[in-house]
Amino acid sequence: MPTILLDRKRINKALNKELSLEELEKLLEYIKCEIKEQNEDELLCEITTDRADCFSTEGIIRALKGVLGIEKGLVNLNFFEDDIELHVDESVKNIRPYVAMATVRGLKLDPRALESIIRFQEVLHETLGRNRRKASIGLYDLSKLDKKIFFKNMDLEKIKFIPLEKNEILDGYRILSETEKGKQYRHLVGQSSAPVLVDNNGTFLSMAPIINSQDAKVTTKTTDILIDSTGFDLNFITSIVGLMAYALSFYGGKVGLVKHFYPNSSFLLRFNNRTFELSKRYAEEILGFELLEDEFQDFLLRARYGFNVYGSKYEITVPFYRVDVLGPIDIVEDIAIIKGYENIEPRRPPLETKSRLSEKSLLGSIVREVFNGLGFQEIVNYMVTNSILQSERVGLDPKEIGLIYISNPISKEYDCMRANLFPGILEFLQYNRSNAYPQKIYELGDVLRFQGNRIITDFRLASAIIYNSASFEDMHSCIYAFFKAIGLDFNLKENELPFLLKGRRADILVKNEKIGWIGELNPNISEYFSLYQPIVAFELSLSEIIKFKFPSR
Repeated sequence: MPTILLDRKRINKALNKELSLEELEKLLEYIKCEIKEQNEDELLCEITTDRADCFSTEGIIRALKGVLGIEKGLVNLNFFEDDIELHVDESVKNIRPYVAMATVRGLKLDPRALESIIRFQEVLHETLGRNRRKASIGLYDLSKLDKKIFFKNMDLEKIKFIPLEKNEILDGYRILSETEKGKQYRHLVGQSSAPVLVDNNGTFLSMAPIINSQDAKVTTKTTDILIDSTGFDLNFITSIVGLMAYALSFYGGKVGLVKHFYPNSSFLLRFNNRTFELSKRYAEEILGFELLEDEFQDFLLRARYGFNVYGSKYEITVPFYRVDVLGPIDIVEDIAIIKGYENIEPRRPPLETKSRLSEKSLLGSIVREVFNGLGFQEIVNYMVTNSILQSERVGLDPKEIGLIYISNPISKEYDCMRANLFPGILEFLQYNRSNAYPQKIYELGDVLRFQGNRIITDFRLASAIIYNSASFEDMHSCIYAFFKAIGLDFNLKENELPFLLKGRRADILVKNEKIGWIGELNPNISEYFSLYQPIVAFELSLSEIIKFKFPSR
């Protein structure tokens, strides 16, 4: 979980209260924040990843004012159309295709405020930005820049500026080899070029997503700030810019909307609130207790939502910076939090049943006992995944595997449901290339796929071994141990799966019924994942095994 640094005196001053440590600790629980360490008035806190708006002191103060009823309803930001123009060049399309920008003008920053904002920027980099891989963030002093900004790819030898905290001009090669950020993030740009932000006068803002320029550094004298975020999903990086603008506006600034010019489109980047329909009755059914109308409305306002009432229905306005709210159920959760879980009377469920372990649980326990005993590590991936990972990167046709797409994905990284487990396992190995070999991993989980006009759920097991002499026999012996543990016989029959090496691949059969496959990975597929060691893997359907293992249950 993200860690943030809070100044207890600053919180008390903002809330106009003298809260004891115990009182503040209790109050922070309302925003899913927990104090871990204390050094006089300095508090080191952990906060859950879903409350990104509270990764900063500014966001926490606004949220706590709502909890206490000091301020209620939406935090209204002042927006205006700025005269800044952002022009995106075609050359960035294949390296880091999107950039989003906004401004915040009329700020009054003291050293503590500036430190807090910079810390918030770094927390966003590490969490939502996935260490800048998914999104990077830049802050610049607008007074030092021209009104026309360009985002383009440039040769490293032509990139020349003074990086932050340096005192000499470096070219792109030296920035990547001599600066701390360059060494840390050089894998995110090309070997001979990198995307840059540069204004109409030739002043460099940054080499994205590596490091900013000293020429546009933000200081306590800065009153107007330009915010940018670069990445691979325009909606996502827009939300990142929105979070930064929300935090900066705490210091009296107005948020400027910037005109964006892309090769095939132009638009004014806006930050739009969302609306959801919610009835008090629905909330009561979820919570398990009745709410008075005034109480229900008070909880919504203290959670910093807006609303309009239409008969028995509420149209709830969710502010743009609450990126964690995906539907009405999240609003109900906030109502429960504001109510206080300790104030909710526990009740015994009206239906009492005698429980037993499901077949999935019983079989899963056997899998873990066998594979953990063989030295494997269990991993867990998301069911929502990437269609390119599931198909193109492993040489499969999305129609043939019955891939289920999400109609309105929040991010292109998560645009479908997984139809197979093994692509996620290969991606896991890719992210862990720096760890020692051999690596032996397995995963248990459901996959979803179309079969005709129906959606099929299949409980599966997949595993992989990678090291310099991994072979078919290594994995065959593991499968033998598993089937012996469950008391079933199996056979192998050669197959023609494209992601497996010819002559070293087979179907797994139980009672002449195909339930999975085993084989050594085709080196062409391994190279897609930057894996250059032999890999042997298998995937099989535990749902099919349950039919044989528990025929009468």
